[in-house]
Amino acid sequence: MILVTKIKIMVMISCCFTISQALAAIYQWRDENGQVHFSQLPPTDTTATEISPSIAPSSSAAQEKIKIDKLIKSQQEAEEKAKTDQEKTLEQEKTDKLRAVNCDRAKKHLEEMEGWVRIRLEDASGRVTQLTPEQRQAEIDKTKAAVQEYCFPKNKTNRAKTEEAR
Repeated sequence: MILVTKIKIMVMISCCFTISQALAAIYQWRDENGQVHFSQLPPTDTTATEISPSIAPSSSAAQEKIKIDKLIKSQQEAEEKAKTDQEKTLEQEKTDKLRAVNCDRAKKHLEEMEGWVRIRLEDASGRVTQLTPEQRQAEIDKTKAAVQEYCFPKNKTNRAKTEEAR
């Protein structure tokens, strides 16, 4: 802690010294050949004009703070966007995997429905019933629609709506 304080004091002293040097008087004069000279020390053999330098800061501390705040904000926004994009990509990968699984299941179910004439189904109560030809065809049509939806989606927005509905 003491070392940090000493460093701070040394930095402040060096800044003051630098500023005092920058604000020191500057002398201007012409020599016998007409050449203009500038120096921090006046010439001994001729008269010189003392020039006081005016040092204007290139930008104020408030302007620098605004610039820094803008940079920080843009960096935070870029990080948020990258995070959001990564989350969307992961979500899309999950959706695509689920779609592939559902596609395989629908194809298998369609193959079974089309391959067997007599199909028996068990309901929730455990009772086994045989499908009528109309029920079988309705199930085939429903399964064909599922195959079309999962295996050959028209666009991503329809896929997302379908996933949300399920």
